[in-house]
Amino acid sequence: MKFFLSILFSIALMQTSIAETVHTVQDGVSVTATLEPTDFTVGDPITLNIEATCDDGMQLSIENNDAFGSFVVTEQSTLLDIPSNEGRQWYWSMQLDTFDASATEVPNIVIHWTNSIGQMGNIAIEPIKVHVSSIAGDTLQEMNLRGIRSSVPLLQSTWWPTILIVGIICAILFLLIRFFFSRKKTIVPPHIKAEIALQNLRNTNLEVQQFYTTISNIVRTYIEERFHISATGQTTREFLIAEKENPKLEHVDRRALKDFLVAADLVKFARFEPNANTWDDAIDRAEQFVTNTISSVDQTRMEVAA
Repeated sequence: MKFFLSILFSIALMQTSIAETVHTVQDGVSVTATLEPTDFTVGDPITLNIEATCDDGMQLSIENNDAFGSFVVTEQSTLLDIPSNEGRQWYWSMQLDTFDASATEVPNIVIHWTNSIGQMGNIAIEPIKVHVSSIAGDTLQEMNLRGIRSSVPLLQSTWWPTILIVGIICAILFLLIRFFFSRKKTIVPPHIKAEIALQNLRNTNLEVQQFYTTISNIVRTYIEERFHISATGQTTREFLIAEKENPKLEHVDRRALKDFLVAADLVKFARFEPNANTWDDAIDRAEQFVTNTISSVDQTRMEVAA
């Protein structure tokens, strides 16, 4: 295993281009760090290989291994705590990248160690000198670069009159649209709608069953709109059971309402044939029911209008 790792590490250290190696021995740890190449252009990747040998029971780690100064670690592979005749072998191989053309060294390479009895320490590796060339070449320092301009107003002063006029027009249009759509529709009170419907029914000539179906629907619709309770969706029996427990109908002549709805059902379902006077009486009773149950608010409005 050691022979195999040595071959790998030797291949990594082969100087196909200019490389720099530094050695450090401290606290019983021997460290060799090699950077290749040391002469490169901004943005080119460079490789940093670190080999450390230590005693059994020691644990090593690289501090701040995300970056070394202005050099950022883009890739990393490790072979940690490998046994050998000399002790334990630790290998780190990292690819670095920088866009700082003023960089002159790779600094801040620090190995942290701890041993089996809780002792710990840091080993600082000597910075490795580099020469970084810019894409612009050696003339970068001689270039007369234009400074960054100060902030430019988004809106020029000559635009303000136009913007002000457009803003006023938009505000006027908004108010007109809001006024048009927010106008309240004339709300006809429930008792007025019922009285009109009953008056129209009095002037029509319907068949018996259709007449009583219509007048029953008028009264039920009035009850729904006046008291906000369900009346048209229930049978007479269901409605009469429910209205007994409804506090909104406490002051209603429930007996008269029951007689009226039951009489209408007799005509609709039992084929009872009332005479013409009975029809008029049914309309009168319906109108009386509506008059007796007008809300206090509507009653006040009627008195003010009178």
